[in-house]
Amino acid sequence: MEFESEALPLASSAWTEDWRSESAALMHISQTLSAFAEGRWMGSLLVQQLPDDTIALSNLSTVLPLSPDQQHAVRTQLLRQSVLMSQVASPRYVRYLVDTRDVCVVQALAAAGFHSGGQVTKWRLLPKTPNVSRPAPAGFGFYGIDAAELQQRPSWNFIPLSSSQLSEPHYTVSKDTLRGLLNNTLQHSIDLPQLPLPTADQLLRLWELSRATIRITLAVRNGSPAGLMATSLVDEDGDGHGTELLIEYVGVLPDMRQNGIASALLTTGIRDMIPPHHVTAFAGSENGPAGGLYRRRGFTSRDTLCVWIAS
Repeated sequence: MEFESEALPLASSAWTEDWRSESAALMHISQTLSAFAEGRWMGSLLVQQLPDDTIALSNLSTVLPLSPDQQHAVRTQLLRQSVLMSQVASPRYVRYLVDTRDVCVVQALAAAGFHSGGQVTKWRLLPKTPNVSRPAPAGFGFYGIDAAELQQRPSWNFIPLSSSQLSEPHYTVSKDTLRGLLNNTLQHSIDLPQLPLPTADQLLRLWELSRATIRITLAVRNGSPAGLMATSLVDEDGDGHGTELLIEYVGVLPDMRQNGIASALLTTGIRDMIPPHHVTAFAGSENGPAGGLYRRRGFTSRDTLCVWIAS
């Protein structure tokens, strides 16, 4: 079996090219890996190099006339080749997110040497769902900024978000302070503990350079950040009307938890964005606190997905 890779146009990639370093330039941001046998197309796989130093695989497909055994062999070889090809970028890991019901892909991942990094639950909040919210904790302020503004600056001005704060000045945060908050919440995360944790810099780079509209919301108490949330607004239909708000990250300092901060971040962050058709969040299936938070806020569990990884 032979393999060919074709770089996708930049417009079809989720990331800009600004973040590519000399080492990252060895591999295109997004490309399609295809398998051929005797000049005939057998299947393909989408490979994306992301700014958080991981490789994301998706859209594994094969030509339909093949027998089940042949399709399994093509899928397995494509996955193995993608891992070999990804080694030039020295990623933290290569991952494939798959619905647990997609048995054919799951079997190919296992045969290709991938192992399960845990399961995630997809939570969905529809616009007409009663939204059970709690008042913001006393003494807290909430501020927001577009993640694209974070690039190449030593500090940033977050704008007040609640109506009672509109007369307040901007809240200025240094990069070191934001990095410290993010690192602290990451180190105490219980979401998918089998996966290697990203660093704060890797996450910030991921958010800064996304083509989606990513917004960061800060919860501040007594002048110090206590928690943050990152959300992205996705135009599903491409016409500006079909929007989905995706919750990228929610983190609260360990000694500030159980005070309603995460719930208040959800309320403020969702209200701060254009009203979406629905809100989607992903959380580790064994992350009880996150699941409880979304359930209390009116989210419903939709799907269970498994993260397969190759180191």
